[in-house]
Amino acid sequence: KYSLQKNQSKEIKDSISSLEKKQSSSEMTFSKSKLSYDDLHSKLQSQIDNQQEYIKKYNSLSVKIESLNDQADFYNELIESNEGFPQGTQYVLENPKAFNGVLGTVADVFQVQEKYRDALENGLGELSHCLISKDKKTALETLEKAIDANAGDLTIIPFKEAIDYKVKLSPVPKSSNILARASEIIQTDKKLIPLADYILGDLLIVENLKKAANDKSLEGWRLVDLNGSYTGKDLIIKSRQVSEHGNLIGRKSKLEIISKQLEDSKSEQEKIAKAQSLIDIDIESSKELLGQKQSAIKKIESDLNDLESSLMKNHLNQTQCLENISIIKKDLADTEKIINDSKISIKKLEPNIHKAEEL
Repeated sequence: KYSLQKNQSKEIKDSISSLEKKQSSSEMTFSKSKLSYDDLHSKLQSQIDNQQEYIKKYNSLSVKIESLNDQADFYNELIESNEGFPQGTQYVLENPKAFNGVLGTVADVFQVQEKYRDALENGLGELSHCLISKDKKTALETLEKAIDANAGDLTIIPFKEAIDYKVKLSPVPKSSNILARASEIIQTDKKLIPLADYILGDLLIVENLKKAANDKSLEGWRLVDLNGSYTGKDLIIKSRQVSEHGNLIGRKSKLEIISKQLEDSKSEQEKIAKAQSLIDIDIESSKELLGQKQSAIKKIESDLNDLESSLMKNHLNQTQCLENISIIKKDLADTEKIINDSKISIKKLEPNIHKAEEL
C-alpha cells in the first residue's frame, strides 16, 4: 500500500510538472497573441479614423462642387445672355455671324485683380459696354446694321485706329493716397495696352476718395476708390455698388477660374473616392483578421482555464497522497513498535516457560 502511494505521488508530481510547462507555454502564447491583437486593433482604429476623414473631405468637396456648379451656371447664363449690356450691344453679341467684324467688348478684353474690379468698372463707366470692332470701317458697318435692325443703344471703338492712337501720359503725382494708375493694373493683350492708356491713363485708383478729392496735386485727374466711388474732371461724384456677380469686367475670366476650380475639385474627389474604396477593403480585412485573433485568444484562455483546473486537481491529489503516505508511515512505525515490544515481552517470558516445561 505504501509503495502504491509512493508511485501515485510520483505520477502526480510528473503530471504537475508537465501541466506547469504547458501552462507557461500557453501564457506566453496568450501574451503574444494579445499584443498582436492590440496592435491590429490600433491599426483598425487608425484606418477607421482615416475613413471618417475621407468621408468628411468627400462630403465637403461635394458641397464645394455643387456651389461651383451653381456659380458656373450663373456666369454662363450672364455671358450667354449678355446681361448688363445695353440692348444694342446685346443684339450685336447675340448675332456674331451678322457682325463678324466685332471682336468683343471692353469688359471682355480688360481683366483686373478682384480687389480693383469695382474701381475699374466705375472708372470706365459706360465705356465698359463698348464694343470693339477690328477697324473704323467695320464699326460704321456695324452701326448701320444695328440701326436698320432697330437694335438699340451701342458704342463702338475701332481697334486698328485706337491702337495707333498715341497717348502722352502725364506722370503720376507722388501721393501716399494713390494705389495705382488704372491703365497699369489692366491685364490685357500687349496690342491693347495703347487702348488701355487712352481710356484709363488719366484714372487714378486711390485709397480715400475724400482726401484725394481735396488734394491739390491730384487736380485734373479722374479718381476712384476700391469701393467704386468716383469723381471726374467735370466734378461729378458718383458711386455704384456692384454685386459679387454683377460686374461686366472679368466675367469670362471668372468663369475660367471657376471651371478650373471645378475640374480640380472633381479630380480631387475622384482620388478621395478611390482612396476611400481601398481603405474600406483594408478595414474589412482587418476586422476579419481581428475576429480570427479574438477566437484564437478565447481558445487559449479556455485551454489555460482547463490547465489551471487540472493543476488544482493534481495539487489536491498530491496533497491527499502525501497525507496518506504520512499516515501509512505512522501505521508502519506503530506496527513495528508493537512487534518489537512483543519480541521483548516474549524474551522476558522465555525463562518462565522453560521452568514450566521442566515441571
